[in-house]
Amino acid sequence: MGKRHISRAVLRWGCVACAALSQGLYAAGARLSEDDFLGEVPVVLSVSRLAQPAQDAPSAVTVIDRETIVASGFREIADLMRLVPGFYVGYAAGNDVIVSHGLSNAYFGRLQVLIDGRSVYTPAWGQVRWPMLPLSLEDVERIEVTRGPNAASYGANAFTGIINIITRHPAQDRGTVVSLTGGDPHLKDALVRHAGQWGGWQFSVSAGHREDTGFDTRNDSQDTDFVLIRGERVLDTTNSVQLQAGYRGGRLGVGWFGDTLDMPRDRHAATGFAQVRWQRTVSPEDELAVQFYYSFDRNREQFVTMDSMVPTTLRLVEDSERYDIEVQKTQTLSPRLRAVWGGSIRQDRIHAPAYLGTDDTRVVGLQRLFGHGEWRPVPEWTFNLGAMVEHNDLAGTDVAPRWAATWHVLPQHSVRLGVSQAQRTPTLLEYAADYKITLNKPGGGTFPPFQWYVGTHAASSERITTREIAYLGTWPDLHLALDVRLYEDRIRNIILADAIGGGSWSFKDGNWLTRRGVETQLSWHVQTTRLTLAHSFTQIRSAGGPVAYAERDLQRADPRHTFGALLAHRFPYGIDASVGVYYYDDMTPFGNTGDYIRAYTRRDLRVAKRFKLGVGQGELALVFQNMDGPYHDFSWDPSKPLQRNEFPRRTLFTLKVGY
Repeated sequence: MGKRHISRAVLRWGCVACAALSQGLYAAGARLSEDDFLGEVPVVLSVSRLAQPAQDAPSAVTVIDRETIVASGFREIADLMRLVPGFYVGYAAGNDVIVSHGLSNAYFGRLQVLIDGRSVYTPAWGQVRWPMLPLSLEDVERIEVTRGPNAASYGANAFTGIINIITRHPAQDRGTVVSLTGGDPHLKDALVRHAGQWGGWQFSVSAGHREDTGFDTRNDSQDTDFVLIRGERVLDTTNSVQLQAGYRGGRLGVGWFGDTLDMPRDRHAATGFAQVRWQRTVSPEDELAVQFYYSFDRNREQFVTMDSMVPTTLRLVEDSERYDIEVQKTQTLSPRLRAVWGGSIRQDRIHAPAYLGTDDTRVVGLQRLFGHGEWRPVPEWTFNLGAMVEHNDLAGTDVAPRWAATWHVLPQHSVRLGVSQAQRTPTLLEYAADYKITLNKPGGGTFPPFQWYVGTHAASSERITTREIAYLGTWPDLHLALDVRLYEDRIRNIILADAIGGGSWSFKDGNWLTRRGVETQLSWHVQTTRLTLAHSFTQIRSAGGPVAYAERDLQRADPRHTFGALLAHRFPYGIDASVGVYYYDDMTPFGNTGDYIRAYTRRDLRVAKRFKLGVGQGELALVFQNMDGPYHDFSWDPSKPLQRNEFPRRTLFTLKVGY
């Protein structure tokens, strides 16, 4: 039997089995009430834009709550994705974190990352600059991660998943918190956060500093400062308004030792945003929200190269701005039918003369219409249907549909079947890159320009179709929850960088990949102990395309197995302890952005002591990262000793005081 027939047979078997067992339950008089299915299960907001129990959501979702964030001992928000099945986290540099859910690559990310509904991927490169996000882990309340295409709800970059970061409400922790962190590698972090009330406003203000020297052999240090302001006000019984603004800026080390055209230097970087959201809630079943945000990125680099034996000054400038307005309406149409619908308009403005080959500012517009409905005809069945229509100036109009049927076999036990499609429009650099370097000649004049990157100028969107069957079960008496997802991804028209000779690269589409896998997550929480497990198995069935080595590169771009586990316990006398274990199989990020990485296991330990400090409270925490010793991370070329990312043992300590 062929591979495609096996996949169809699995889905067909699932449908037949569901129908047969359902008939058996009804024949036995096992009519179940709606209340049987709505026990204490997580409610998620990010999958369909509707508040739903995780068992009713149309896609697999992982929720990382505040307790898990603290227990992990991580410094970077991105590292929390090690606890999500199928997600890869790597460091292209000490100040450049890579997060992927398939197709691991340093640029042109295929994940949509949101902070309180605001997209944070960069307009030019399509990546998320995690260390430059204007917030800290102390500001994060929870993270909802959708493991699968979600363009039906959030558009083109929700290609293989969504990470939605939800910040803490000002009313959650009134008062002031001061936190100081030090350790390896020459790490110095400081944070002050205050939340309170002024007039009719609930507000919080966070300000912080981050500093370290990165990997030992790399020029990848960071020295940045940030501020984040959030305010919320209830205007009357139905209307409320939320305001946010943030900024982070400073210096990042970039470039490679020994590379005369990409020499070590400082990047002066800044990013910021302002966001306003008005919400009108007539009733829990009738809500209208309007959101507008503006964001910007600024990057400046300059260095002198002697590649042509005479000095040539190279300047790299990248400025981008984004304007986005969105309207969303949520309604309950009947006791069994809920819907959410709306639309958004976005404009990106990018000025990058060196990368685009023009001093003009490029403007890229985007318009979207979306809708999603949840129908529950009987308590045992939930149906979800949604779609997004999106027009992008670079790739035209695309439609991304999704449907899912969830059968609640027994109370707290569900089986979900679903199909979703998504697209990823090319970034401006993939589409229009014209990166040339002009070097001075000895004696005067210049050499002909050296073409480094050239865009496709005709790329259409990447496309993915995902079919899945999943089981979700909870055992309230045991405080145990299990989620198992079997899926098949058919990805077409993948855009890859292709070497065209002489050290030059172009972007070409038309490459393809089919993969299957199993993702499993388990959580157990009883009294003072909690355990989180995440495992994934991925098998590449076929790959290829017009780009040279496309089959080889796509076959090995992702770890075959990933594993993450976090065990935390609260001991008497104010002592907390947690152990994390994280494993990735060997892999090679595709394109020219990474090297072969051997399989590794990382073990972390966190021990903390809580104590009283007058009228306030304090905590002293000690974190040991990677206790087993150094491992190679993302970029590690054995022939180039100065281009190796070796993650060593690290020790961090944090003192936190709150009043």
